[in-house]
Amino acid sequence: MEARTMVRAAVKVYRFKLGIGLLWMGQPHLHVLVSFNSISKEFFLASTVGLLTWIGIALWSDTKVYGYSSPLMSLKELFLGS
Repeated sequence: MEARTMVRAAVKVYRFKLGIGLLWMGQPHLHVLVSFNSISKEFFLASTVGLLTWIGIALWSDTKVYGYSSPLMSLKELFLGS
């Protein structure tokens, strides 16, 4: 495998793991904070929308950079290989 391809794959995996980590680890903490009225529901909604937007932009940018036909192709390549 070419070095440039390996670096691209590593960056893609890192961005994906960061997004999933924020989604699965960060969101439950926010749920707890909302349930104990430590943060407002509006803040929770805004942070959730921001996270989903960030993940969407990451998938969209992969589509543009790698020339995929669908934003979900990067997820398919990540899980199933190229």
